Amino acid sequence: MLGFWIVNRPLGILLVVALVAPGCKRSRYEVVEVDPRERVPTANLPPSPRPVLRFGLAAMISPRETASDYATLARELGAAIGTGAELVHGKSYKEVNELLVAAQLDAAFLCTGGYLELAARTPVEVLAVPQVDGKTTYRSLIIVRDRSEARTLLDLRGRRFAFTDPLSLSGYLYPTSRLRAAGLAPESFFGKAELLGSHDRSIQAVRRDVVDAAAVDSLVFERLREAAQVPGLKILEQSPELGIPPIVAVASHPPEKRARYRAALLRLHERLSARAALSRIRIERFVAPPAGLYAGAEAIWRQARR
Repeated sequence: MLGFWIVNRPLGILLVVALVAPGCKRSRYEVVEVDPRERVPTANLPPSPRPVLRFGLAAMISPRETASDYATLARELGAAIGTGAELVHGKSYKEVNELLVAAQLDAAFLCTGGYLELAARTPVEVLAVPQVDGKTTYRSLIIVRDRSEARTLLDLRGRRFAFTDPLSLSGYLYPTSRLRAAGLAPESFFGKAELLGSHDRSIQAVRRDVVDAAAVDSLVFERLREAAQVPGLKILEQSPELGIPPIVAVASHPPEKRARYRAALLRLHERLSARAALSRIRIERFVAPPAGLYAGAEAIWRQARR
């Protein structure tokens, strides 16, 4: 039985954060809370008085940063298909995948690695993908402080390193695949490796000297850099361009509902409130996924899981 953390939102939107499901394996890395003030009180999930769209969000950045804009998108998507909406913000990428498999979500915004893991387990449909700066790709960035003498990831042996989540392509799988390709064991390469749960936490951990380096999502890093929230940091290296995190639904979900969700997502930017929220998170609009979008990401995913 999953537990939930809930924050009431205006206009009928709920921000719901799923707790760890019993039986999930613990990572070999230490989980560190950089800012424990982001926690919210626990409560029971109330029954919905009317049909709702339950829209999941992987914890790419922390709830404090995502609550308002993603709640707006969930609300607008629900309105576009004629229902209410709930935003379900997962505490980990795995939790969102499990909620999709258990049919407790109608659709979800996943990280790319989470999508590949889910697609390997069950048939899944990519409903739409975000377009950012005219592209449907992003990169993994290895970041350090400006004064670091490291030149590549391989110079970080024995250092303190921050990952985001074991299913994150940019925040875990890319650096892991890089080390494996160099014949190195990711499990023993770093002096201390930590899972921080979101890209913004990893970025701030480097800035505050909690760790020496981190692997993060380029979209999150650029958003924070534009807001002048990453002073003193530099990009050590970056991955090739990779397929951007998608919005998905499991194929067992009724096809007519998936078609409605897909059509609503592709026109979501036409709604005034949705367009404003999309702009704040640097998304221009949602589009159909180009053919072969995730081929490069899948190669990295397979290399990292060897």
